[in-house]
Amino acid sequence: MEAVERGFFVRPPHFGKSALLSMLSSYYDKGQEGDFDDLFEGLWIHREENQTDLRNKFHVLSLNFSLSVEGGPDKIMANLHDCINVQIYDFERRYGLTGLVVPDNSFISFQRLVSHMRGDNLMVLVDEYYRFANN
Repeated sequence: MEAVERGFFVRPPHFGKSALLSMLSSYYDKGQEGDFDDLFEGLWIHREENQTDLRNKFHVLSLNFSLSVEGGPDKIMANLHDCINVQIYDFERRYGLTGLVVPDNSFISFQRLVSHMRGDNLMVLVDEYYRFANN
């Protein structure tokens, strides 16, 4: 059975959630290992004794749901699929992958991504979830 960790960080708007997610992505993303010193030099976490064993060990999918919710249900659903697919496509480019994105159906794209990553460390960071849900 795979180990799965989950976390949910809720704070009011303009409370630094996006900045926190950006920092988590930079710290854990295996694609940014070479940038670690530039990003974290001078900070507490840069000292070797303060780093975790999981530093730069994940493929990171960042999902930001600050999308347009104008129009009817079909338009909103199309915007949702486009929003997720664009971010999965970015994930493909960053990690040299292809064939994950299914146009007009980001749910299948996400299933393909998860299946492809089976056995590798995958971190999914979700930002602006409330903007879409609130509207």
